[in-house]
Amino acid sequence: MEPRLKKFKSRLAKFSKIALDTSCLLYHVEQNPKYVNLTEIIFEEVLPVGRIQAIASTLLLTETLAGPFADNRMDLIFDYKSMLLGFPNLTLYPLSAEIAERAGFLRGVYRLGTPDAIHIATAIEQNASAILTNDAKWKRVKEIAVLVLDEYC
Repeated sequence: MEPRLKKFKSRLAKFSKIALDTSCLLYHVEQNPKYVNLTEIIFEEVLPVGRIQAIASTLLLTETLAGPFADNRMDLIFDYKSMLLGFPNLTLYPLSAEIAERAGFLRGVYRLGTPDAIHIATAIEQNASAILTNDAKWKRVKEIAVLVLDEYC
């Protein structure tokens, strides 16, 4: 295994509960060559073993399905739904009043867009130790550890 991938796997192993941003799923299902080695660690080595729980906002479903619906790609719709609704150790959480309030705080304090604030607020409210993304501006958020995939490429 390449040193950068070992570093990522080692960093990930320090957390018992992680949250996923949409980019993690997009890169994995669509086999993005730049990131697929990282997402394989997440989806094939770490999560099924059960040492790390994964969570996400149900907003992930909206964001991943929009493109395939627009392109009438039933194969991708099936793949995304299978990953999100049938993957072991991955739980989706709907928007609650507590998450919405936390998202409002994050939007105001860190000047995040609503979807980003909802993803991060879900992670915080569900007691995730870290959130995985490829959006470097999320690192401004102090309430949760943020792992940016580009830092391991």
